[in-house]
This record gives sequence, C-alpha cells and structure tokens, in this order.
Amino acid sequence: SSPRGRMNRWHQVTQRFPDDKLAHAALADNAASVASAENDSVALKLAVGTYEMLLATATSSDERNALSTALTTLKKWSF
Repeated sequence: SSPRGRMNRWHQVTQRFPDDKLAHAALADNAASVASAENDSVALKLAVGTYEMLLATATSSDERNALSTALTTLKKWSF
C-alpha cells in the first residue's frame, strides 16, 4: 500500500518483463510519486530515466507528446 513499495514492485516487474511498456509506465509514475512525496532525488532520476526510455521507443505522436510533457515537468523539479 505504500508508494515506495509499489515503485519497488514495478521495478521488479520491469526487470522480469523488460519489453512491457505498461510496466515501465507504471514504474515511472510511481517513481515520480515517491520523488514528489519524499523529495527523493533517486526516485526522480528513476522516473526521468524510465520516461526517457519510453519516449525513445514511442510510436505515436500522442505518446511522444504525453511523455515529453511529463519529462519537461519532472526536469524542473529540484530537491
């Protein structure tokens, strides 16, 4: 039930299923939540890196726009 626990579980899922984009998106979302709630720079770095990986493999303009918006927002954060 904890955000950090969810982030850790999604990290495990992405390691087991590295091609699962939905799992990576869930990991990035949960890492961003942890970063925000706990001012955690490591979680922020994980979120940004995961979103960047998803952006590199995005196939539609809607995906690219959503990921670019998320990255722009996260890259403005500092702790």
